[in-house]
Amino acid sequence: MKTKSTCLITALLSLTISSAVVANSQSNALKIAVVADNHSSKNIVNGLYHSSINKLTRYSHSQKSYNNNMNLCVAYLKVGKSKKSTKACSAAVISAETALSNNSHSNYLKALSYSNRAVAKYQNKDIVGAIADLDKAVLIDANDITESNLKVMKEHLKSDAEMASGNIPVTHNH
Repeated sequence: MKTKSTCLITALLSLTISSAVVANSQSNALKIAVVADNHSSKNIVNGLYHSSINKLTRYSHSQKSYNNNMNLCVAYLKVGKSKKSTKACSAAVISAETALSNNSHSNYLKALSYSNRAVAKYQNKDIVGAIADLDKAVLIDANDITESNLKVMKEHLKSDAEMASGNIPVTHNH
């Protein structure tokens, strides 16, 4: 695989996790990475998720690369197909672990594949798996995306635990 030609779109997509305490704030958004490599990635960034899914799923199994799986993962997440997203994200993780070399750029891509899969697992209510993937992502490459996603997810889980226990934080407006 040509890791030199693989680059990420810097305008990352995000999924907002809403909670009763802080709904829809930017600090509350999990970030998902799209690989900028073809027309389907442009469609994803432009919100044409179904078109991207159609193009990416037409490739034969042997043609499905890290790039395709990462983008399919994101497109499925954005249309709410979290089980299919988890499957595509897992394929991206496997591709990253087997095909990418062990240098800083490859580690960055590996970490992002684990981070994307964590978001998909979270959407599937697999909280333990999501946290495990984010922990692994940060160990591989502690970058802004992986660290931010881990922080957001832990804050959201803490908020859920507080609400479940009846300890709802109170904010005062002056």
